[in-house]
Amino acid sequence: MAAEISSPIHWAYRFLRADAAQPVGITRMLLSELRWNQWVLLQWRQFQDSRFYPFKQYELRDILTNADPGTTVIQALHLEEKTQTQTVVSTDDEILAPASYKPAEPWLSRRVLLDNDGNPLAIGAPPLPRAAWSLNSAMRRETARSEAGPPIKSPPANLPRDYLIVRVFYATDRSSKNGGTAYSERRDPSETIHFGTCDVTIPDIHTIGKLESPSWWRFELRWNPKKHIVLRQILEVPEQRFLNLLQTATSSAPARNAFVFIHGSDVSFEDAARRTAQLTHDLQFNGIPILYSWPCAGGLLGYPADEETIKWTHPHFVYFLTQIAYRTGVSTLHIIAHSMGNRALLKALESFPPSGYISPINQIVLTAPDIDSGEFMQIAASIQKPGKRTTLYASSNDKAIKLSKVVHQYPRAGESGPDIVVVGGVDTIDASEVDTSFIGHSYFAEKRTVVSDLFYLLREGKPPSERHSLEEKTLPQGLYWAFRP
Repeated sequence: MAAEISSPIHWAYRFLRADAAQPVGITRMLLSELRWNQWVLLQWRQFQDSRFYPFKQYELRDILTNADPGTTVIQALHLEEKTQTQTVVSTDDEILAPASYKPAEPWLSRRVLLDNDGNPLAIGAPPLPRAAWSLNSAMRRETARSEAGPPIKSPPANLPRDYLIVRVFYATDRSSKNGGTAYSERRDPSETIHFGTCDVTIPDIHTIGKLESPSWWRFELRWNPKKHIVLRQILEVPEQRFLNLLQTATSSAPARNAFVFIHGSDVSFEDAARRTAQLTHDLQFNGIPILYSWPCAGGLLGYPADEETIKWTHPHFVYFLTQIAYRTGVSTLHIIAHSMGNRALLKALESFPPSGYISPINQIVLTAPDIDSGEFMQIAASIQKPGKRTTLYASSNDKAIKLSKVVHQYPRAGESGPDIVVVGGVDTIDASEVDTSFIGHSYFAEKRTVVSDLFYLLREGKPPSERHSLEEKTLPQGLYWAFRP
């Protein structure tokens, strides 16, 4: 009987061992430091024996999300009522007859390899449909029955186990090429907004804060999903179908939440999609990631053109934001803007929400905003109204912002130091102490400390005073915050 339903075992030798009898709150803290796809082995000692329950980080995190932090993991998962995973003391037996897979009990189809003293050495799991796609399961069911167009293909069940895939929804007013499977740096002359989804791979070896890419000094000439964050597929769909898909996906997300990312200048569509997926993964965001990508000329010579294009994209972004907010069922919407992308966002927020509507926007995050400081302070009061909290990350080491200051001859809102912007209702964060990237302009996504701060901001809505990595600073015009050195 076992031979008929057996599956080969893939052994994982790197995992975190956690005491199942400890409080949920402590376990959550441990999980926040792990990769999304890393193994966690819950161990529950009973008398002289132990029970074992292997999870992937995202499985355990999702199950414990709404549990009382003061209860034990045993109580939260009702482990005293459930069967433990199978255990073996030899690698000779590579066959497992898995139990029926249950999303709430993923350990049932797994086993733990023990040494002669009963200590866990490795976790083994048979090939199963990738759990990374569970967030989009409802969306995939919708595509199979939708009459708005051909279904979007789901990933095969036997995907490699050394990377996961993040699905990003997108809108762009770039001109399309290759039949809508790629987008250029040029404006769409018809001012059409293109909608769709794209799939981005995140390798298991991914380091939080890194956007892994091929490196010539490592002699990497090709993109490899096992090593790099790779844009694998772009699928453009009609606007109504996009809204239907997004509404279905949103309905399956916890709290029906989503975030919108709008990038800065000199960013390709491909890199914008990769960055959105990286943020989704690193922030352990359990909602829907949405990218708005505008056409960037790129480089120093293209900077003046980008300044004109960001004005041109403004009405398109306002339309897109309105559709996302009121036609997709989103209850909680966060918005993250970077560099020049802040100009389109801030202009849109001045007239948002439409008359008679309630804004679903929760967190407004302005990272390295390339906008005149004086202009920002003039509009600061109006742009806060649509959201519950507005946060501005600035840095004195941001070379791109410094160059923009030279070009415009006035301070920028994204710089700190003597010209740091401190205005009522906006939480200004000086990120100078943690800025270590090459030109210092993508520190919000490339430095683990900033990513951790964003985690507590988006996930728990904590004010700066409750985020442990920040310390209070005082100026005559008010308070601001800085990362601890």
